[in-house]
Amino acid sequence: QVNSGTYLHDIIDERLTMAMDCLIVKETWDNALFYFKSKGLDDTLINFLVKYAKGLSENECDQNDDSTYSFFKAIIGSDKIPLEEFSLVIKSFEFYLKASDSVVWGELEPEKLNVLIDDDAFEFSDEILVEMSKTKVYGYFLIHNKEKLMTVLTEIKYNTETAKELLASDKLSLSEKLQIVVALPDEVLDSVLADMICDLLRQQMIDIDGSK
Repeated sequence: QVNSGTYLHDIIDERLTMAMDCLIVKETWDNALFYFKSKGLDDTLINFLVKYAKGLSENECDQNDDSTYSFFKAIIGSDKIPLEEFSLVIKSFEFYLKASDSVVWGELEPEKLNVLIDDDAFEFSDEILVEMSKTKVYGYFLIHNKEKLMTVLTEIKYNTETAKELLASDKLSLSEKLQIVVALPDEVLDSVLADMICDLLRQQMIDIDGSK
């Protein structure tokens, strides 16, 4: 018989799933990671993460274990973890997601990608920018990293929708938006974006070369 609140290390392999399903396992990342290394992210482990998301979010998953990044990627790639619980459990990880792992995160629903952006799970790097530009949250990512964005305005790849999102954002000041206007390439302009730019220019006159 297994005592309530036991650690998985003390349970023989064939009883791992039973112990998790019966909810007699302590809600620790140590237990979750131990199970993951044996069974992967199956429905049993997902149910464990969802049920104990709040408690788990208050502690850090062992970043030094070789399997933790794989565990992190598996959680992110799962479509079975609801948004609320997803936003809680990822707080326990301190990894940057790699551009090479965009096959895992690139197809996520925008709401989950926004959670990852808010959690600073992405570096502001050339490689990440390339992959992020393929998603629906590219503008959100740029705005979240606006301090870094403002230092590389002329190096950023823009598209029409992203330009509109940047110029409509209440997170960017008028001065910042005007700097973005100067950096926008002609090919992203459409009538709506042109009207937005005119509205901004009416608020503060600038020279067309970007100097005030």
